Amino acid sequence: MQGFGKSFGGRVSVVLLTMMLVGSSFLAACGSSSSSTSSSSASSSSASSSSSSSASSSAASAGSTATSTEQAVATAIAKATGSPNVPQLQTVASLAPPVAQNGAAQPGADTNATLTYSQSTENYSYDPGVDSEGGVYMLVWSPLLALTPDNKVAQSGAQSMQISNGGKTYTFTLRKMMYSDGTQVTAQDYAYAMQRICDPNVGGTYSNVYFDIVGCQAWRTADPTKTSQADLAKMQQTVENSIKAVDPNTLQIQLQSPAGYFPYVLTLWLDDPVRQDLVQQGGKNWWQNTSDFIGDGPFKVVKHVANQEWVLQRNPDFTLGKAGVNQIDIRIIQTPATALLAYEQGELDYYDVLLSQYQNIVGNSTLKSELKDMVEPSTYWIQLDNGDPPFNNLKVRQAFSYAMNRPLFIQQVNHGIGDPAGTLLFNGLPGYQTTFQQSYDPTKAKQLLAQAGYPNGKGFPSIDFYFDNSNDVSKNEAVFWASQFKQLLGVNIVPTPMDPVELDNLDHHKSAQVKMAVREWFQDYPDAQDWLSLLFADNSGLAPRGWNDPHFNDLTNKADASSGSQAATYYQQADAYLAQQAVVLFFQHPSDLSLFKPYVKGYYQTNGQVYGSGYTFTFAPGAIYEVHH
Repeated sequence: MQGFGKSFGGRVSVVLLTMMLVGSSFLAACGSSSSSTSSSSASSSSASSSSSSSASSSAASAGSTATSTEQAVATAIAKATGSPNVPQLQTVASLAPPVAQNGAAQPGADTNATLTYSQSTENYSYDPGVDSEGGVYMLVWSPLLALTPDNKVAQSGAQSMQISNGGKTYTFTLRKMMYSDGTQVTAQDYAYAMQRICDPNVGGTYSNVYFDIVGCQAWRTADPTKTSQADLAKMQQTVENSIKAVDPNTLQIQLQSPAGYFPYVLTLWLDDPVRQDLVQQGGKNWWQNTSDFIGDGPFKVVKHVANQEWVLQRNPDFTLGKAGVNQIDIRIIQTPATALLAYEQGELDYYDVLLSQYQNIVGNSTLKSELKDMVEPSTYWIQLDNGDPPFNNLKVRQAFSYAMNRPLFIQQVNHGIGDPAGTLLFNGLPGYQTTFQQSYDPTKAKQLLAQAGYPNGKGFPSIDFYFDNSNDVSKNEAVFWASQFKQLLGVNIVPTPMDPVELDNLDHHKSAQVKMAVREWFQDYPDAQDWLSLLFADNSGLAPRGWNDPHFNDLTNKADASSGSQAATYYQQADAYLAQQAVVLFFQHPSDLSLFKPYVKGYYQTNGQVYGSGYTFTFAPGAIYEVHH
């Protein structure tokens, strides 16, 4: 999940995923609805016991027919779902049950409570097929699959999954989910939502994560103004054949090649089942009409005043439980000081803390006791325009990289919180490497800039360094780095405030106006593909303007088609190459700081969970509740 630093914010069954290889195909199946938990668990246990003897006898024949790619994919999928012993391809692997979202059933829960929190700006769009910021739609829809706090793939809209055709065909059986207007969700709703991601006319920023699906890349990257209508229609038909409803309760997806990380992809909001009738009725900005903004999640939108507030209420038809609070109010508060004051005065129940506020918070005994500090899997960098001078020059980019004193930034700007970043991936994620990290070397920085034709900055153009004008952190980052570049390189970098919505729009369209701006990435799922491939490979819509490197693409494509140590090796090479090329200038892996009132309960706090404190608002908003106070 990418951004400019903007904040956002029952009884379940045990589901079994049985993975085995028959000839050259995988078979995976997982359990039943919550009403049959006991019987399905018992029968699954019995089946597992009775099959153990046959598993060992068939392992040899399975192993002899399994290809190395299939073994790798099976291993990756099993890792994602938490399965042991997957290399045998004969074991029963557990797929996590749906994440609990029955906050109203918790002891002491005030079922009439209202949860209020703030968001610094409105998103560029609240269409799940277009946006990459997160937010309101995560409260309104349920994705096909979900992630648990410890990053295991879980049920959500789907209650079972089969993988066949050598890992290239995914078939899902849906659970009975209801939209907030009482209409039942169908497989065609999911198919339509996913097909939209590949549609060039929709213009989604996350589309490339679906490029493993047959036909998606060709259609999404086609220029509608330069491609014949006949060819576009063929491309569309290919995608519709690849993502289709077999029947009202069965969804099928065809991949070009096996991809072990693909179950993670299906936990993203891209497959939120937006309804075709409502989208077509509302047009391009259909989401602006609350009557069209109808989902199957724990909450429904009842009011939206642009740049002021969103009001949501509990969806009584939500299948996975009764949400803990009756209402959620999201206030748009652009000034961080105003938002923090609102929290102190009891107007907000939850608040994402900015680093610039940290010292004041820890100096206040009440706020300090309510402060939550979590490890956040994310990275910040300075995005550069690789398409035009001066940053289309490798030596210029490398000079700027070597001019950055990252540890000093952490101490002076971040008050010692977080870690310096010299590469995209963080320590602990498979693919992380130390072969090459961007680092501070003043001598080398000056030499490279001189070799690029700008000795001591002479002749270097003045560059606007854009930052989000709604928060002090962005300003402090831009001012610090501009000062560093001026002092060491002699260049004039001008910190330039801009409305975050306008900045996001310019970035979305890869405008040549933006030569420098701070960007960040929140991990969507724990795989290097979510970082290297999704962000920077194959002319990604999220990559810097002008960057589309064949060598990097080759490395990530090989990694994506591999698994285990082989994939990690390719990702390590890609990570090092990206840092060497100074495509962007990495500088920090931050901590996640947030404030919760003592009466707010039910949120998850697992270090490393995706989106940090935002995890609960993404995958389990119905779990949050308030006790009477």
